[in-house]
Amino acid sequence: MISIFFTWILLSMTDISFLALIVTTLVGFGSLFRFLHVIWKQLFSQTQELKLELKTEIQELRKETKTNIQDLRKETKTEIHELKTEMASFRSEVKKDFHRFEVRFETANSALRDRIDVLVDTLAIRFIEDLPRKKKRLPG
Repeated sequence: MISIFFTWILLSMTDISFLALIVTTLVGFGSLFRFLHVIWKQLFSQTQELKLELKTEIQELRKETKTNIQDLRKETKTEIHELKTEMASFRSEVKKDFHRFEVRFETANSALRDRIDVLVDTLAIRFIEDLPRKKKRLPG
């Protein structure tokens, strides 16, 4: 059976319609493969272009983020410096206020002590003056 098939193929190969069919098939496959090859090249070149675009965009983003980070660092440094100066001025104001309070307290305290001393002295003088008049003896 196989030999009959091969003999039929050999006999039909000499036929012009068979040869035209084979040539047409080969040309069709050739053009199909050429078309697929062109499409493959275009797709490959497009992917390469996209890779390059992505690389450049990533580099630009990296540069932008670096500059943003540097700007942010500068801003935070200046803000920290401003905060330090504000804290120093606040500390000096608080120290001045405490010093004023301390001075006020000391003056008020010394004035109060002076008044108490005067009151004690007057009470002592009155007590001493009242003793000889009454001449009372204390029980004891």
